[in-house]
Amino acid sequence: MIARYNRWSFVFGVPGITLQIVGQLMMMQVSQPGGPTDSTWFWFGAIVLGTVLLLIGLAYYAKAKGQSWAWCVAAFLSVLGLLLLLLLEDKSPSTREAGEEREKA
Repeated sequence: MIARYNRWSFVFGVPGITLQIVGQLMMMQVSQPGGPTDSTWFWFGAIVLGTVLLLIGLAYYAKAKGQSWAWCVAAFLSVLGLLLLLLLEDKSPSTREAGEEREKA
């Protein structure tokens, strides 16, 4: 895994997933049958911002594993997308080189 990209994935991904979860929880509480209120729009914005941050974070995480940045679309699945990326195979150059060195030994 490429450490530099992995660090950036945490910088963007952790706040992103947090905003998504908190926004969803708060939307459930402030939703009124009478229609959206100001706080509803605020929490909807938090969810959208969280999704954007998570997209960036998962793109960095995919690059850290040597995969295509396009895997970031898993952010639309929220926590399930995060789990999907955790299961991806690590194809980063540093991992391949370490595996080749073990085979030679």
